[in-house]
Amino acid sequence: MALPGLAVLLSAFLLFLVQPLIGRLVLPWFGGSAAVWTACLVFFQTGLVLGYGYAALSIRLLSPANQRRLHVTLLGLSLLALPLLPDAAWKPADGDDALLRLAGLLFATAGAPYLLLAATGPLVQSWLVATGRTPWRLFAVSNAASIAALAAYPVAIEPWFTLHLQAMLWSAFYLLAALLVALLAWRTRDAVPLPQAAAAPPTAAQVATWMLLAAIPTALLVAITEYLTRDVAPVPLLWIPPLALYLLSFVVWFDGRLPFHRLPWMVLAAAAVLAMSRAMTLTRFTFEPLVLVPLFAGGLFVVCLYCHGELARRRPDPRRLGAFYFSLALGGAIGGLAVAIAAPLVLSRHFDVAILLAATALPLAIGAMSLERPVAKGIGVACALAALAGGTYGVTRIYVLDGDRLVSVQRNFYGTLKVEEEGIGTPDHRRELMHGAVLHGAQYVTPERRRETTEYYRTESAIGRAVATLPDRPRRIAVVGLGPGTVAAYGRAGDLIVFYEIDPAIIAVAKRDFSFLADSAAEIEIVPGDARLSLEREASRRYDLLVLDAFAGNAPPLHLLTVEAFGLYVRHMVAEGVIAVQVSSKFLELDALVAAAAQAQGWIGELATDGIISTWIVAARERERLARSPLVEVLTPVDTAGVRPWSDDFIDLMRALPR
Repeated sequence: MALPGLAVLLSAFLLFLVQPLIGRLVLPWFGGSAAVWTACLVFFQTGLVLGYGYAALSIRLLSPANQRRLHVTLLGLSLLALPLLPDAAWKPADGDDALLRLAGLLFATAGAPYLLLAATGPLVQSWLVATGRTPWRLFAVSNAASIAALAAYPVAIEPWFTLHLQAMLWSAFYLLAALLVALLAWRTRDAVPLPQAAAAPPTAAQVATWMLLAAIPTALLVAITEYLTRDVAPVPLLWIPPLALYLLSFVVWFDGRLPFHRLPWMVLAAAAVLAMSRAMTLTRFTFEPLVLVPLFAGGLFVVCLYCHGELARRRPDPRRLGAFYFSLALGGAIGGLAVAIAAPLVLSRHFDVAILLAATALPLAIGAMSLERPVAKGIGVACALAALAGGTYGVTRIYVLDGDRLVSVQRNFYGTLKVEEEGIGTPDHRRELMHGAVLHGAQYVTPERRRETTEYYRTESAIGRAVATLPDRPRRIAVVGLGPGTVAAYGRAGDLIVFYEIDPAIIAVAKRDFSFLADSAAEIEIVPGDARLSLEREASRRYDLLVLDAFAGNAPPLHLLTVEAFGLYVRHMVAEGVIAVQVSSKFLELDALVAAAAQAQGWIGELATDGIISTWIVAARERERLARSPLVEVLTPVDTAGVRPWSDDFIDLMRALPR
């Protein structure tokens, strides 16, 4: 099975690589809005389902010989779509429907190759079945290849190759995969299908069970990954371990070497659900990633091992593998899209993890009903009830944990925003804007203090000092990232302060729950949407100060920190303008990269450490502009020797991790 294994392995490897590669390629053109990422998610999930659907129909309607002819022909035709580089004609212009153009770009650039790669695994396995061989181990091989791609992209591919070269190499290996499949089809052309009794088609109940056992782990994967990267530790690449463990659970059972004992795994899964339900509601663990990350990653792995063990045990006759894999893909897509798209629309808070922990009662109940001995069945039912109780407890406790301090809460694609009150009844009474576990700003509530700047915008901060160096005339200030609108407190009569904000919920919160914008003496303008695309469309606005403070979640908006992005910022500045970029992070070292990007545009960037809670790179055309007091007192040079700045064609996130 060397040739079939190699064809399946390479196809699965390329299938997993294409998603981050395409995402990097389209980001500078379309921005990082929710609609863009949702469109990409829907495209790849739909492509996977269609690929498995095409394979299932081919297996059902065509002979193995005709399956081979059709698939090899389609692979040959798909080579016309190579290389995997978007045509510049797809770049949206003013007045274009960007989402329609993005959909067209994805379909034209990656649609056919992605669908055919998805279909290759099931079809190759079907060809082996026709010759009497058992193909299930190839499913384990494909998932192992996916894990390899997952680990390889950030470590061995992205740091060493430009995006253009990545796309060319991917295209070359796609050609190799197509040749391997064609060679396999040629070698098996004379294989005579063994006479076998007809395999009974799967029942509706079987298909529903397959889909449920695929949907719950996938949905839980998406929800737990979001929870860990949002509320526990916004660490870059933290999404990798949960996904790798999810894929590994398929490898464990479909490799066929280990037996699946249902009852012990049911007990372990129920225990994992109870542990996660309790841990997520304990305030002493709120900022303990060393506890929560292993617990939730391990808990997810145990639940996946149970559900995927049930799938392996319930797999059909190999001649029905097309329907089996299609059901798995469809169930997984439903689970993933339910959390990624539907949940933000219908749930006001992040109840996803708790709800899904309760939902694990369903696969546990399915397992319990399959147990024959009364004692074992009773234990299985108890496991299902325990999971239901644990998840329900988690949902109810989320309400209690918010307490009386909660002013408002709203959720959308970008996460959950909470406005909470601290120090009620004291002179320090203030409102705080929280995005997950990250504080995004605060405002004092009392009338005598509500115009006071706070947190990393205080007068002694780098931004406060930069504002103090601006000319004594009406100033023009741009801020990328609105938060509660703290910078508006620096506004004077005649000033213009423009906020660029991608999250509509933050705009609503800043206007409703905070008064910085309403209290400002300056003219306030809010530009919704991706800041880079907005600045690209505008003529030069001749800003005196541009503040870039748009970091959120587990990584900065990468397309805002490239050399090309800085070229855009420079175009909007006056000759003596200043650009200040927030680089405060526990998990990324960005100062040298940002300073190098500024230097690539002929500007000088220095590190501002204000001794409060923030660090910034402050850049200007001339060093003399940075030498003005009180800004110069907090500036230090940045060593950029040997530092390669990020560009639209090259981003290496691994290099920004602390050493």
